[in-house]
Amino acid sequence: MILFFRYHFGSAEYIKDGLIPLTEWLGPSPWSERLIAILDDIWKYAPVETPYGRICSDNPEVNGDMLQALSRIFWTTGDKNTLNGLNGSEIIIFWAVTIQPEILKFYG
Repeated sequence: MILFFRYHFGSAEYIKDGLIPLTEWLGPSPWSERLIAILDDIWKYAPVETPYGRICSDNPEVNGDMLQALSRIFWTTGDKNTLNGLNGSEIIIFWAVTIQPEILKFYG
């Protein structure tokens, strides 16, 4: 699980802080293709099982990065698979309001 955490944390940060702004500025490019490839892999190997489908992490920061990335890439590409976390999980907004509040309760 540690390996997945490191991979997903680093990838989520790279996507949110690097590739998303670049893709929004440049439009379709090799960078946007890289972004989609990384997103596909994150969700392909999502290790955390939930009643709503697999998610990429139990870390709120990683999940928040993914919520931003998936919603922003949806508006860039129009691909509705991004709303499903790219792995057939429930709609990403449902995931955000259903799962994340449970995690946030832990932090007070």
